[in-house]
Amino acid sequence: MTKHEQSISQAPGDSGAQSSMGIHPTAIIDPSARIHASCKIGPYCVIGPEVELGEGCHLLSHVTIEGPTRIGADNGFFPFCSIGMAPQDLTYAGEPTGLEIGDHNQIREFVTINRGTVKGGGLTRVGSHTLVMAYTHIAHDCDIADHVILANAATLGGHIMVGEWAVVGALCPVHHFVRIGAHSFVGGGTTITPKFTTLINFCRPQNSTPRKPWSD
Repeated sequence: MTKHEQSISQAPGDSGAQSSMGIHPTAIIDPSARIHASCKIGPYCVIGPEVELGEGCHLLSHVTIEGPTRIGADNGFFPFCSIGMAPQDLTYAGEPTGLEIGDHNQIREFVTINRGTVKGGGLTRVGSHTLVMAYTHIAHDCDIADHVILANAATLGGHIMVGEWAVVGALCPVHHFVRIGAHSFVGGGTTITPKFTTLINFCRPQNSTPRKPWSD
């Protein structure tokens, strides 16, 4: 553990060190969780064992995070999102699979992100600078690159790869094992099945400008 990290060992009712770290007294935090001292954890959040929270993360309220889960810096988690829960896979037998989330992400209300499975490599990944809108589901073993937007209720099955700067529109179900290429734009309500795998860029005109910040 670095000097910038602090292990929470207080009982749920002990508000001493928790208050000094911006942790609401109603939050329940496993003693093995590693939480940066700059994090803010709001009312009724639950953080389980083997969870790491990097610098400047903010859990507004009613956020649940289970481990093994490693989360980077400056991430925002909105009410009722469930992060690092066991994969929804009938072959999962309780193995200690993981979830990794990068930096500067916004995880909105009621989002669910599951850990990986052994057969899928054991790890679900979410990159940095992503916006995961309300009710989105990211299933086990997905790999979400940087600067991705997943709009409201986008539903990703297992083993999906989403390239950098891609946008998946609202209410889009995506079949497991599909790969969505970088800079793709999937329009709202589009159902993506494996037959579209090689056509996934069709929603973006050939000569359009990729979604990147303006440069000087």
